[in-house]
Amino acid sequence: MWEELVSLIYHTNCSVDCWYAYACPLYKFEMSENLHVYKENSLYGYYGKDDMEANAKGAYEFYLKPENLQVAIDIIKKAGKRNRPYVERVRATNLDEQSNEELAAILAEGYETLIDTIGAHFLSMPQAFWEFERHIKAELKEKLKEPTPEAIETAFLDLTASTKPAEVHDSNDMEALKQKQEDLLTELKLTPDTKQLLHVIRELSWLRLNKTRIWQTDCRNIEWSIFQVLGKRFPITAHQFRLCLPEEVQEILKKGEVPEHIMKEIKQREILCICHAKGKDKTYYAGEEAKEKFKELVGEKGLPENEVRGVPAHPGVITAKARVFKNEDYSVEKTNSEMQKGEVLVIQNSWPELLPACSKAAAIVTNEGGVCSHGSVVAREFGIPCVVGAIVATKVFKTGDTLEVDGTNGVVRKV
Repeated sequence: MWEELVSLIYHTNCSVDCWYAYACPLYKFEMSENLHVYKENSLYGYYGKDDMEANAKGAYEFYLKPENLQVAIDIIKKAGKRNRPYVERVRATNLDEQSNEELAAILAEGYETLIDTIGAHFLSMPQAFWEFERHIKAELKEKLKEPTPEAIETAFLDLTASTKPAEVHDSNDMEALKQKQEDLLTELKLTPDTKQLLHVIRELSWLRLNKTRIWQTDCRNIEWSIFQVLGKRFPITAHQFRLCLPEEVQEILKKGEVPEHIMKEIKQREILCICHAKGKDKTYYAGEEAKEKFKELVGEKGLPENEVRGVPAHPGVITAKARVFKNEDYSVEKTNSEMQKGEVLVIQNSWPELLPACSKAAAIVTNEGGVCSHGSVVAREFGIPCVVGAIVATKVFKTGDTLEVDGTNGVVRKV
């Protein structure tokens, strides 16, 4: 499965290492192989379905033990205690006044903080809930009086939606939702295991949306601010700094110049760059060498052109113009102001602060997320089709494309 990432080459080591921080040891699985491909100003991650299924099964077994949810929550809280002081301290610092040595130290600390933060974030990856979803929906099919696909999906969304208040305003009527959940649980008499899985999804989804997502974004914003400062001091741009590996940035700052071998590597990576990981071992390819490696490694896994598939999050079919917000130019203000009524909102993910944009949408399509994500809940509230986890929707489609969004089957295509 492909995933368009917010980060660039600077974070490829981090993206691999984060799996081994917490998810792999706790869920007892190994990442056999993954790819990171930098192409046309975007970074894509490719994770094998077998690895993600192992992740899902491991998470399922782990959280069937009620005490293990607290283990995950404690890890996330610990990551926050490391992340927040770092972010607040750097935000209060005038980066332009810092020496290269001081900026190098801030970047090094931030990189380790980011690994810890994303590692905690990976505990609530949507893929980790695949086995949960299968188990819960199988029981709903047995116990609902009229177990149509739509009824099963609606009950699942109702039971997995968090009733905890979000840090950003959310229009859901929490009291009504709590009552609906209580009524469903009374009516269906779900097994203790299923109730436990529902509780885990609600807790971890809330933490993902309101904590770890925000924490990692803050770390990346600090890095970008530092690269903008460095772009004024060195003969490469802020964006080109993001095409360097962390150790290369440290070398530049230590020497006070851009070594020729790093400059050549940056130029090659601008053409194409691949990070191929087998377990924890990583190999990089750039330029023409990367093109050949891309053909060898990717093959049929190539990016789609006119259609993407994801998780059906709310049923319905609609055809409308797309409004696409790509990662590289994303902002809350821009999204809320530029979104027009009746368009299909295509975005990396839907968060509570994007409610004004969502309220105008005829349908919602997101790269990330699962059936418990904010986009799913909002789409259900507004009664519009929704497909989440479409991975590369923001790359395949552009603003103005006419899209058919099939929220029942999880398919989005150009028409």
